[in-house]
Amino acid sequence: MSLLPTAQNTPVGREASASYAAQEVTLSAGALILLYNDGVVLAENADGKPFGERRLLGEALQASKLDPAPEPFVNYISTSLKTYMGDAEPVDDLAMVAIRYK
Repeated sequence: MSLLPTAQNTPVGREASASYAAQEVTLSAGALILLYNDGVVLAENADGKPFGERRLLGEALQASKLDPAPEPFVNYISTSLKTYMGDAEPVDDLAMVAIRYK
């Protein structure tokens, strides 16, 4: 499991006139793709420390070992994120979608 290399773009919906760089990637059959917004990695714990991409990748690795189906995969990461945040309020909206490529 790894992060896909991506070009830095303006977040979708931030600017009506934004343009985006097209990107392509070749996926293997059975690949699981996790799409998430910046609110997931920016979510903070009670000490103000962000969840971060490194922690997200670690949780995704663990989730894929437990159940690689998309729904339980996202549920595991969601639970881990909520546990990390504790009583802290999200700094942004939180969104994740997992897709299995066949």
